[in-house]
Amino acid sequence: MGESSEHPPESERFDEFVEVAVDDNEVLRVEMDDEMKLSAVDSAIIAGFLEDICEDIDEELQDEYGKGVDDILREDTDNIKVSRYTGELSQWREVS
Repeated sequence: MGESSEHPPESERFDEFVEVAVDDNEVLRVEMDDEMKLSAVDSAIIAGFLEDICEDIDEELQDEYGKGVDDILREDTDNIKVSRYTGELSQWREVS
């Protein structure tokens, strides 16, 4: 596992990434250093961090719109195009 630093992470692009677009607007990019080997603990910490982010977003949606992620996705995504691109693919792929 890497050590924490007093300095913010450098602005660099990693080789491996996933990018998500909604109606052709890129809204999220997640990058990983594909040369770094992750332990089970590293992976579990990343999963827990992402789970916390998801819970926070769900709470914010509940507070602001009165419905959570599942309700919004079930009701409001029929005409929305969600696409995903990874560095291993040659093009965007619709996932919705």
